Amino acid sequence: MKIFRAVLLNILSIFLVIALQYKLSEIPLLRNYIPEALSSAPPIGKFLDPFNGFWANAEAKTMPKKQSLQLIGLKKNVEILIDQRAVPHIFAENDEDLYFAQGYITASYRLWQMEFLTHFSAGRLSEFLGEQAVEIDRSQRRIGLALSAEKALYHISKDSTSSAILNAYTKGVNAYIQNLATHEFPLEYKILDYKPEPWTNLKTALLLKYMAYDLSAAGNDDFANTMTASKFGLQKADSLYTQNPFQKQAVIPRTTTLNFKPSKPITKPKHYDSVTNVLAKNLAETQKILKEQVKVSDKEKAKGSNNWVIDGKKSETGYPILANDPHLSLKLPSIWFEIQLNSPTTNVYGVSLPGAPAVIIGFNEKIAWGITNAYTDALDFYQIKFKDETLEEYWHDGNWKKTTLRKEIIKVKHQKEVVEYIRHTHQGAIVLEKPSRMYPNQPNDLYEITVPYRSAMYWLGNDSTSNELLAFHKLNRAANYQDFLNAMSTFGTPSSCIAYADTDKNIAMYVAGKIPMRWEGQGKYILDGTNSQYEYKHLIAHTQNPQALNPEQHFLASANQHITDSLQYPYYVGYDFVSPERAIRINQRLSEMSRIKYENVRELQNDVFAVHASKALPLMLQKLDTISLQKDKISTHIYQTLKKWNYLYQADAQGATFFEVWFGEFRKALWQDELAWIPNYPNTDQTMRILLKDSTSYWVDDKSTPQKENIGFLINESYKKAIQQLKSKHKDKDENWAWGKYKNFHLDHLLIPNLGLKDLATSGSVRTINATSDDHGPSWRMIVVLGANTPKAYGIYPGGQSGNPGSFYYANMVESWRIGELEELIFLKKNTKDKQVKIQTSIQLKKKETDGLIR
Repeated sequence: MKIFRAVLLNILSIFLVIALQYKLSEIPLLRNYIPEALSSAPPIGKFLDPFNGFWANAEAKTMPKKQSLQLIGLKKNVEILIDQRAVPHIFAENDEDLYFAQGYITASYRLWQMEFLTHFSAGRLSEFLGEQAVEIDRSQRRIGLALSAEKALYHISKDSTSSAILNAYTKGVNAYIQNLATHEFPLEYKILDYKPEPWTNLKTALLLKYMAYDLSAAGNDDFANTMTASKFGLQKADSLYTQNPFQKQAVIPRTTTLNFKPSKPITKPKHYDSVTNVLAKNLAETQKILKEQVKVSDKEKAKGSNNWVIDGKKSETGYPILANDPHLSLKLPSIWFEIQLNSPTTNVYGVSLPGAPAVIIGFNEKIAWGITNAYTDALDFYQIKFKDETLEEYWHDGNWKKTTLRKEIIKVKHQKEVVEYIRHTHQGAIVLEKPSRMYPNQPNDLYEITVPYRSAMYWLGNDSTSNELLAFHKLNRAANYQDFLNAMSTFGTPSSCIAYADTDKNIAMYVAGKIPMRWEGQGKYILDGTNSQYEYKHLIAHTQNPQALNPEQHFLASANQHITDSLQYPYYVGYDFVSPERAIRINQRLSEMSRIKYENVRELQNDVFAVHASKALPLMLQKLDTISLQKDKISTHIYQTLKKWNYLYQADAQGATFFEVWFGEFRKALWQDELAWIPNYPNTDQTMRILLKDSTSYWVDDKSTPQKENIGFLINESYKKAIQQLKSKHKDKDENWAWGKYKNFHLDHLLIPNLGLKDLATSGSVRTINATSDDHGPSWRMIVVLGANTPKAYGIYPGGQSGNPGSFYYANMVESWRIGELEELIFLKKNTKDKQVKIQTSIQLKKKETDGLIR
C-alpha cells in the first residue's frame, strides 16, 4: 500500500510539474476541455508565481507619503500631488514636461487599457489573443482606422506645437514602460501572457481616431434607410427617417440670429429618385443573406449625452453654471481619467482619454466646457460599378478609373499570419467585395454598421487636415469666447455640441467639427458612386457652424436632439438625431427654475421622469380592454400599478418595468410587419407621432393579416405580449419586476470575464435625463459653478482612477455614481498643500542626466 501511495504521489507530482509549466490548452489530458476564452492564458505556474504572478498586483489603499523618481527626458523637475481619490495634480515649469508627466502618470494607472484599445483599433488583437480574434482584426483593417491615424499623424507632426505635445507625451509613457519590472505588469498582461510594447505617437493618433469613429460613424443607418426606400419608396422612407422631428426641440433656439451671409444652397442632382432602383439588386441579394440572421432589436439605440449651461440671470451666484454628462458604453477600466494639469501657460482640470494628452472635458480658471455628440452625417456609402470581376477598374464620371490595393498582414499568435487585401476607390475602401459575411453566422456588421457589398465607405474622419490634439491644447488655455472659437477651428471629428461658459458671464452652444455642405437628404441613403454629383464638394465654414451666444432664454441645452430648426439655419447638417424626450425635459425644467444652484443642477442630472410615458401611457390605458384583465391576477396587478405610476424610472419602480416592456411590444407591433428585415426601427419620436397624432397611418395596419388593424388593436395585442414576457421574468418574486433589477445594469471589463461588476440597480432609462440602460449611461457627470475667483466643480464617473482590478481605486466611485452623488473636485492653484485639502502622496519626477549610453 505504501509503495502504491508513493507511486501515485510521484505520478501526481510529475503531472503537476508538467501542468505548471505549460498552458492549460497545451496539456494533452486537458486541452479538449479548455474554453476558448482561456486558450491564451499563461502556464498556471507562471500565473501563480508569488513574485511575478497575479499576487503582485494587489495594491494597498494608502500610498507612500512621498516618492521620488529620476527620469530621462525631463527638462526640469515636476511635482505630482495625488489626492484622496487618487487624482493626480501635475505641476510643471513648461508644457513639454507637463505632457511628459501626464503620459507617465496615466500609463502608471491605465497602461493595459491604453494599449488594448489601440491594438483593437489597429486590428492587432490576434497578436496576443490568437486566431479567435482574426475576424475582429479583419473588420478593423477594412474600416481602416490605422490608415486614418497615419494620415492624421502626418498632419499633427507638421505643426510644431502639436508635434512637441505628442512627442513629450509618448516619451512619458515610455519612461514608465522602461522602468516597469515583470512583476509590475498589469494583471491583464499576465492573464493573457504577453508584455507591453513601446508606446508610439501613432498609438495616440489611433486612440483619437477610435473615439472619433465611435462617435461619428458607428450606428450609421444608410443601409437600413436604403432598404426601406427600395421597398416602400423615398417618400415613405423620408417620413420614417426624417430630419424634421414630430416633437420639435432644436439645440440652437429658433430666435438665434445669423451672424453671417449664407452661401448659395446646394441643389439635388436630377433623376435622384431613380438611384434607389439602381441599388435594388444589390440590396435584394444582401437581404437574402441577412434575412435568416438579422434579429431586429426591440430596444432603441442606446446613445446620448446631456449638457446645458445657465447664465448669471438664472443662477443664484450671478455667474454661469455648466453641466455635462456624456453617455457612452460603460466598461472597466473607465473610459475617462481624471486629472489636473498646471504649467505657466495653463491650469486646467477635467477628464482625459488614457493614451492622449490634454483635458477633453473640464474647466480652467476662466472657462468651462462640456461635450455631447452632434450626429451630423460623417459617413457615406457609394455603390461602385466595376468593369469586371477583377474589381481593378470602376466607372466614374464617364471614365474607367483604377482601384488601388492595400495589403494588410495580420499576425496571429502561434499561427500563420493572415493576409488581407483591401481595395480602394477615391471615395474610400470597398469593405465587402461580394455579398458575404465579415463574421461567420453573423450579419454584415462592422462595429454597429450594416455594410452593403461593392460599396465604398467614405468617412469624414479620414480627412487628415484636422488637428484635434491642437484644438484641445488651445481649449485648455482659452480665457474667453474668441479663444474658444479659435481653438475649435482645427477640430474635425466627431462633430460635437460644446456647451461653453466663462467668468465674463457669457454662455454659448457651438457645434464644433467639420460639417459637409450637402443638399437636403444627401447621405441618408447609399449614394451613386459613378457620378461626382453625389459627392460633397465643400465644408460649411467653421465660423458658420450652428451656434448660439447669450440667448434670450438665459440657458442652452443639448441632448443629441436635432441641432437646428430649418426656419432658423440655412444648411442641411444631417438626418440623424436622438428622440428629443431628454431635451424636452431639460428645457422644461430650466425654463421653470430660477436662482439655480449646484444642488438643483445635480438633481436635474439625476432626473428620471419619462416624458414619452407621460404622453403615451394615458392614451394606451384608455384604449385598453380592461374587462379581459379581470380574469388574470397578474394582468390586473400590472394594470393597477400602471394607473398609479408617476412616470419615474426609479430603480425600485415596477411601473417603469411594466411600461417599458409594453411600449417595446407596441413598437414592435407597429413596425415589425413592414420592417421585419430592416436592422433598425424608426425612433421613439416617430412612434409617438403615430400614437398621438397619426393613428390612421399606413404603418398601423398589419399587412400580414387579411383584416385591417387599428391603433387600439395594436395597443391591446402588445399588452398581451407584454404580460407574457413579464410573467416569464417574474418567477414568483416581485423584486424581479423592479426596474433596476429588470434592467440589470452591469460594468464589464473591457475583455476579461469576472473582472467587472454585476447586478447594479440603477435608476433611469435611455429616454430619461439620467440615461442609463443595461451597459450604457453617464460616463462622466460634471457640474462647474463659475465665479469671480476659483470655480467650484463637482464630478464623478462609474469606476475608479486605477485600471488594476487588485486596487481599491479600480471601482471605488461606482456606488456614489449609482445613487447620483458627485465628488467635489480639488482645483489647486499652486503645487503646495492647502491645509483644507487632503493630499495622499507627493511624487517628485526629477530630471536624470543620460550616461552617454544608447538605450
